[in-house]
Amino acid sequence: MVRTKKMRRSLAGVGGALVLVAAVSCGSANAPESATVGTQTDLESLLGPTNPATGSSIKIGLVGDGKTMGIDQTPMEDAFKATLQYANERLGGLNGHKIEVDFCVTNNTPSDATTCGVQMVNDGVAAVLVPVSAQDGAIYTAIAESGIPYIGFAAGSPDVILGANAFLLVNPVAALAAPAKIAKDDGLEKAGIILVDVPAATGSIDALVQPIYRKAGVDLELVKVSPQTADMTPQIQQALSGGVNQFLVLGGDSFNAQAIKTLKDLGFDGKILLATAPSKAIADVVPGGLQGVLYISTATTDPNDREVQRFDAVMKTYMRDNEPNAQSAWSYSLVTALLDALRGNESAIDAASVRSAFGAMPKALPVPLGGGLTYQCGAKVVSFLSSVCTKNTLLTTLDAEGNGGTYEQLDLTEYMTMG
Repeated sequence: MVRTKKMRRSLAGVGGALVLVAAVSCGSANAPESATVGTQTDLESLLGPTNPATGSSIKIGLVGDGKTMGIDQTPMEDAFKATLQYANERLGGLNGHKIEVDFCVTNNTPSDATTCGVQMVNDGVAAVLVPVSAQDGAIYTAIAESGIPYIGFAAGSPDVILGANAFLLVNPVAALAAPAKIAKDDGLEKAGIILVDVPAATGSIDALVQPIYRKAGVDLELVKVSPQTADMTPQIQQALSGGVNQFLVLGGDSFNAQAIKTLKDLGFDGKILLATAPSKAIADVVPGGLQGVLYISTATTDPNDREVQRFDAVMKTYMRDNEPNAQSAWSYSLVTALLDALRGNESAIDAASVRSAFGAMPKALPVPLGGGLTYQCGAKVVSFLSSVCTKNTLLTTLDAEGNGGTYEQLDLTEYMTMG
C-alpha cells in the first residue's frame, strides 16, 4: 500500500504534464509523411479486399476533448471513426461483429468528462477508447466501478496509469527514460530537461526522473521556465555554464520553439531532444528548422513502412472532413491494436469478455505504426505499471521541416524498474 501511494504521488504531476503537452502540441502537428498513395490500385492493394462485418453489433466508446481554446481533437476523432469504418468494411469488424461508435466530447472540462463516462456506462459499451484526453482521470473514475475496460494510447492521470481495468498502449514513462539512456550511451556526465515551470508538475517530474538518471549515472538539471518568460537565455545559459551537454525540451509548440531557438543562438552543439510531436509551427520559428533534433516517438512516419502506407490509405479513403495529424495516427493505432489483440477470440463480445481477453494477451504483437515496438497487455511489461502494454520507444533524427528519417527502437529495460 505504501509503495502504491508513493508511485501515485510521483506519477501524478508527470503524467498530467505529459498528457497536457501532448494534447496541445499534437493538435497542430503535421500529418505524418508517407509514401504517395493516389491511384485506386494503390488504395485497394493497401486496404485489402472487401470483408464486411455481418454479425450483431458491438458498441465501442470513443471519448475526446473536442475543439476548445488551445485544443482541437477533431482530426483524432474523425480518424477514429474512419478507422472503424475501414474495419467494418474491410476487416470484418470485430470478429465478424459490426462495430458501432458511442461518441462523447468532454469539452476539456471535468464535469463533461464525468458525463461522458456515465454515458458510456448507461449505453453498455464493450470498451471505452481514449486516444488522449486532458480529462482522462474524470473519464476513468466515472467508469471504474462498471468493469468496462478503459483503453488509451497516452494517459496522464495516475488513476488511469495505476488503475484496475485500465490499459495503455504506450509507455508514459519512456519519453523521460529515453534521454537518460541516450546520455549514458554517449558517456555524458550531465543532462538537462527544459520544461514549463508549473509547480504541481515539475516537482513530480523531478521525483520520477531523478532515480532514472541516477541509474544511468548521469546528473540531471531541470531548467524550469515560467510560461510568461519572454527570454529563456538566462536560465539556459546557467545550465550550459553548469556543464549540461544534452537537453530534452518538454512543452507546447511556442515553448519548444523558443527553447530550441535559444539553444541554437547560444551556440549549443550537443543533442536536443523532443518528446512532443514536431510541427511546422516550431520549424518555422527556429533558424535552420529542426534539422538534427532528435524526436522520441511511439509511432513511425517512415514512408517505406507498409503500415504507414496503409494508414495513409485509410485516411485518404475514409477520413473526408479533416486532414490527419499526429493524434490521428494514435486513433488508428489504438483501434487496430484492439482488433489485432482480440482477433480470433469470438467470446469477446461485451465489457467483461473484452476486458478479460485484452488484459491477458497470450503473446506480444506489433504496435500498429510502432516501427517494431510490440505490445502485450496484461503481461506487466513494465513491472511497476501494470496497465502499460509497451515497454520501449522509438528515436529518429528530424530534418529541417520536422520529418523523421530512420527510426530505431530504444531498449529501456534497465530503466523500467522502481528503486
